[in-house]
Amino acid sequence: MDISLQCRLPETDRTKLLGQLERRLGFAIGRFAESISEVHFSVDDVNGPRGGNDIEARAEVRLLPHGTVQVHGRYATAELAIDGLSHRLKLAIRRHLDRQHVGPGDRKSMAG
Repeated sequence: MDISLQCRLPETDRTKLLGQLERRLGFAIGRFAESISEVHFSVDDVNGPRGGNDIEARAEVRLLPHGTVQVHGRYATAELAIDGLSHRLKLAIRRHLDRQHVGPGDRKSMAG
């Protein structure tokens, strides 16, 4: 699983942030590693030093043999963005892989 980080935040230690991203993704989506070819993660400060939830974060996962999962959100800090999107990626990847295993005619009726 190849992980890349694009960081457009002033005064941010990119190496430290990449280490946190690798650890957090390992916990959150490590179980899906055999189905993942690459992860692209980007964080951007959208309104400068004014404060608030101004860190725009996006993550894109390319799955094997094909498919893409994307999540995004706004957070107060880059660290919260990594934690939040890692969790959301886990749920989105699980949902995507479950859909691949269940075809349209295989779904059971909810009515019983």
